[in-house]
Amino acid sequence: MELNNLNKWLSLIANLGVLAGVFFLAFEIQQNTLYLRQGESNITFDQVSASRMMGMDEGMAELVVRATEDYASLSQADLFRYTQYLNQWMWTSYNIYQRELNGYLESAEWERSGKAIILGYINNSGGRASWRLMAPMFPEEFRALVKETLGK
Repeated sequence: MELNNLNKWLSLIANLGVLAGVFFLAFEIQQNTLYLRQGESNITFDQVSASRMMGMDEGMAELVVRATEDYASLSQADLFRYTQYLNQWMWTSYNIYQRELNGYLESAEWERSGKAIILGYINNSGGRASWRLMAPMFPEEFRALVKETLGK
């Protein structure tokens, strides 16, 4: 009888140990998810910062203003530079969309910043013309989202 009781107690202790292990594992997974989200947020911030730094260059700033006011007057070299600049912003916007879709960023991040990028940089004649050139590089679902955001 004593051996049977001992066996029951040992089984209970082992089961409690397994249960404690499961709770610990769940806690660790939650912590890893938080760290992953913070890392993705930092990467997104770095991408936005790099794009902003490009725009702080006086020559690039003047090019962006010219492109939004009179896109047709751009030289081939300026057209290339402007399109590359917008391309950087659009990839940043796409990455925000993808990170939110995959649960790495808060659910409102696309509305807060991804759409703002599109409306701020593409919602003009020069931006729309450049978007038509670069759109094929992006997945169809993102192109449809840009089209919806621009209202066309």
